[in-house]
Amino acid sequence: MSNWTRAILTIPTEHVDAANRLAHVFDPDTGGASTFGACALSPTGEAPATHYMANTLIRQDYLSALDDPEQALAALTALAEEYDREPPAEADVQAWCDNAIIGTEQPEGLVRIVPEEPAE
Repeated sequence: MSNWTRAILTIPTEHVDAANRLAHVFDPDTGGASTFGACALSPTGEAPATHYMANTLIRQDYLSALDDPEQALAALTALAEEYDREPPAEADVQAWCDNAIIGTEQPEGLVRIVPEEPAE
């Protein structure tokens, strides 16, 4: 059994900064601080974005902690220490736990905003 699983993480736009600060803790190698911001979603698939989504691998033992503020704070604090990062702010963890949509598929009712290709 693998220690990793794929998860789709979605956060409302007003909490993107907090989510990226937390992603910086648990994804120190590949630009975690920019995790949320590239894949924009809205109810219509048109701008402006209401949410941002990331599709990522996550250690299975952390998956259950993603929506529990106490567990999330403990897990992220331990990772911050392991990776020599600043510990997470409690307010960021609370914002994440209160607002993140965690699953294996794009959330129902949200459509990816696909930028129009420039005319040639």
